Amino acid sequence: MKFILPLFFFYSLNIFACPKLSGKYSRCFDARTLNPINVNLEISQKVVNKITIFTVKSTDPHSQETSTEEYRADGKTIIQSERDPETGSTISLETTIGCDGDILKSLIELKQDGQIFSRLLTSLTKINLQLIQTSVGTDENGEEQETQVICE
Repeated sequence: MKFILPLFFFYSLNIFACPKLSGKYSRCFDARTLNPINVNLEISQKVVNKITIFTVKSTDPHSQETSTEEYRADGKTIIQSERDPETGSTISLETTIGCDGDILKSLIELKQDGQIFSRLLTSLTKINLQLIQTSVGTDENGEEQETQVICE
C-alpha cells in the first residue's frame, strides 16, 4: 500500500500549476546550521505543451565551474538502469518531478534488483524572495536524513 500512494501522488501532480521559481540566488545556506553553501543559482522556467520545464544553472563562486540541468515537471517517472555483468545485479535510479500548487516536488529512488535502498523527497518553493529547498529521505543504510537549504 505504501508504494501505491506515492505513485498516485506524483501522477496527480502534473494537473496542478507550478510555482514561479525563476530568479538569481547568490546567497545559499543551511537553515539549521546557517553555514553558507558555495553556489550561485539561476533558475528559469517555461511552459511547453502544458508542461513546465525548469532550467537550473549552478555556479561555484570560487572556481566559476558551471553546470546546467533541465527538469520537466510532468509527473512522469524516468528510470535509468544498469546491470552489473559480474554479479547480475541491476541498479536503477527512478526520478519523478511534478508540481503541487506553489511547490515543486521530486521523488528519487535508488533500487537494487527492484528493492528500494534509498529514497529522497525534495520540495522546492519560493516565499517572498527566498528559495526554500527541503529534502527528507533515507540513505543506503536506512538512516533518516532531513535538510533545508535557503537561497536568497
